[in-house]
Amino acid sequence: MSPKQSFDVSKINIGCGSVAADGWLNIDKSPNAWLAKHRTIRSLLIALKVAPKSTQEAQYRSDIELLDIHKKPLPVADGSVEWIYTSHLIGSMNRAQALKLMKECSRVLRPGGRLRIVTPDLEKVAQDWLNKIQAYFQQDRAYFTDCTDQNVAIGDCFVESMNLKLFTGTSMNKIQKAFHYPVQYIYDFDSLELLLHQAGFGRVEKSDYRQSAMPDVEQLDVRPGSLYVEAIK
Repeated sequence: MSPKQSFDVSKINIGCGSVAADGWLNIDKSPNAWLAKHRTIRSLLIALKVAPKSTQEAQYRSDIELLDIHKKPLPVADGSVEWIYTSHLIGSMNRAQALKLMKECSRVLRPGGRLRIVTPDLEKVAQDWLNKIQAYFQQDRAYFTDCTDQNVAIGDCFVESMNLKLFTGTSMNKIQKAFHYPVQYIYDFDSLELLLHQAGFGRVEKSDYRQSAMPDVEQLDVRPGSLYVEAIK
């Protein structure tokens, strides 16, 4: 995509992954999005069993715009967009990168435009961890349903259940790491609201799964149990 190329659109889906919608400017930079435009290479990687399982199962559209949002601005004019959607993207960024993206979203939104963010919910994660901590101290091995081997210490069951590999990617080989991004930050509503205010948004509202005036929300929202937030410029 040429740096000078610009789109006349009112709806942008940033980090769309396999959930791209008609009538939206769907943006992604992942290897799976690139392979969707190079299907012969994708088929070869699958045939050679080099591509991870996620790539074999991925259904990415070939009309996704490949754009690295860390390096390039959104290819639309200031104040020209009515709706922006992004799901499970900012958690793979550090906070400074997320703030930069939120400011970029504010730049392109028209007054009254809305940004809908879907991301893992720190409050739910913390409650889940608290339950696991309590089970660990109570030596409640039955709580860790995936840890049935009596030769494995309950401490190991606890560590495995915390799923800390999401933050480090240590369980991934080099190819898998190229296709998956470790979690860098988890927000609750208060921390995300603060980030959005710092980016220039005036009003921030907590939303819910598939509850929005945003077009195509029933198609775009595919992660129940997440934190849903909308910011209004």
